[in-house]
Amino acid sequence: VPFDDVRTFVAARALCTLVAVTPGGLVNAHVPVLLAEDGSLRLEGHVAKSTIGFEGLDGEVSAIAMFQKEQDYGLPEAARIADAASPWGAVHLHGRLAMVRDHGFQMANIERLGDHHLAARIHPWNAPDLPRAFKEVLADKIVGLVFQIDRVQASHAYAPRGTGRTDGIVDIDPREFTSPNCRPRT
Repeated sequence: VPFDDVRTFVAARALCTLVAVTPGGLVNAHVPVLLAEDGSLRLEGHVAKSTIGFEGLDGEVSAIAMFQKEQDYGLPEAARIADAASPWGAVHLHGRLAMVRDHGFQMANIERLGDHHLAARIHPWNAPDLPRAFKEVLADKIVGLVFQIDRVQASHAYAPRGTGRTDGIVDIDPREFTSPNCRPRT
C-alpha cells in the first residue's frame, strides 16, 4: 500500500469510526482524530466521557479505525466527482488504543483538531478563538485517545472508464457487470 496516498486520505478526514475490543465486548464511536507522526505513527483524538463502553477503559486494547470516502455506492457518476484525487474507497488502521486522562492533552487536542479541520471552512473558527471557559467545560467532558497504528489495510475505489488510472484501480463500466443482480435496469 503506497502510504503517502493513505496518509493524505486519512489526514483529510475529520472523523473515523473507531471500534475497540474491551473486556465488556466491542465498543464503537465516531471520533475526531488527527494523524500524528513523530517517530511513531498514531492517531490522536478524543471521545465524550459519556460514550458507552469508553468511559472506564483502562490500559491498551486492540482497535480498528475506519475511514471512508464520500458515499457513492451504486452511483458511478458520483465516483467521478467525489474524492476523485484519492484511489482509496476505504482505509482501515489496525492498532492499539489507549485513553488519555490528561487535561492538557485534551485542551491541546481540541485546538489542534480545530486548526486542522476547521480552518478551511467558509466561516472558519479556531479553538484559540473560543472563550477559555468554554474550552475548559469541553475538555472536562471528553477523554483523550491515542491509537498506535500497527497495520494499514486500504481498499481501492473504482476509477471511471477513461480516466487513465493505471495504479491498480479496477476500471469498471457498470454496463459490463455479469451478475444478474448488478445489471442496470432497462
